[in-house]
Amino acid sequence: MKKISTDMKIKIALAEAGLTQKDLGKKLGIKQAGVSKWITGTSAPRITTLKKIAEATGKPLQYFFDNSVSMTTGNNSPISSDKSLHYVAEDRLTYDISDSDEKKLLAALKVLEKEKEILLLKLKLINKRKQKVK
Repeated sequence: MKKISTDMKIKIALAEAGLTQKDLGKKLGIKQAGVSKWITGTSAPRITTLKKIAEATGKPLQYFFDNSVSMTTGNNSPISSDKSLHYVAEDRLTYDISDSDEKKLLAALKVLEKEKEILLLKLKLINKRKQKVK
């Protein structure tokens, strides 16, 4: 089984729930910067906070503790670079991707998340400028 860190699990849970870091921060009553620290692995949330994250994302609390996800090569053997990755998503759809494709997808998700955060900040700035003009 492939290991996934808690910070990555939080990131995946947010993406699957369609939430941004800011959205989660609002739901938990904390700043987006705090959520960012969990996602980057700079700090880790407390168990009570993980429970709230689980509720906000619709994941069971165990999801954040289980040190593996349902990613195997199809016969439950360890993943190696020459084997296709079989992923069973929460919606029970299955996807076959290679290790290198998985890395590319995760990298693309990081870029998209950063771009989304930048666009949201630009939108806030535009709205503030509009308010000043009025």
